[in-house]
Formats: sequence, structure tokens, C-alpha cells
Amino acid sequence: MKTKENLNELFFGKVAAEKIDKFENGMLEIEKKHFNYFEQKPKKSDVDENDRLHNHYVVITNNSSITFSFINDSNLDELIKKECIELFNEVFNSKNEIII
Repeated sequence: MKTKENLNELFFGKVAAEKIDKFENGMLEIEKKHFNYFEQKPKKSDVDENDRLHNHYVVITNNSSITFSFINDSNLDELIKKECIELFNEVFNSKNEIII
């Protein structure tokens, strides 16, 4: 059975898969950094113990680009949103690297 990373590499190539993995790991780090914030928010699904960062954004990938946005009803703190946008731009919009 193929892992998610292997599927990303298959669909988008090795460099893009590495960037996607770096972004996902960075988002987890942002969530950990703000653990108390998410712990105090009401959960958005029965699957999660408390609210999670992944409940507030969507990433769309295709063969030539990747887009990141927050869902319309996200009430995420502006500081956290800013950290997420900065991470996305650092990973995918670096002037020295090719966007997938």
C-alpha cells in the first residue's frame, strides 16, 4: 500500500512532495505551538478531541500549482492565520524555488 507521501511524489514529483510534507509538518508545529488555544475552542468534529488547525483551511493541488486558503467560517485567531500564510509562502513561494 502506498503512503500519502509516495502518492504526492507519484502525482507531483519528488521536489513537490517534499514541499507538501514540509508544509504539513510546519502546520502541525503551528498547531502544537498554539495547543492551549485549540484546546479551549469547541471541537468541530466528533473525530477530534478538540479543535484542530486542519479544520480551518483547505489546500488544493493540481499538476501545476498549489493554493491555500482558510474556510469561510473559520474563526481562527489572526496571528495563527498569519503564521500559516507565512509558512505557505516560505515553502511554496520562495523566489529561489519552483512552485509545483
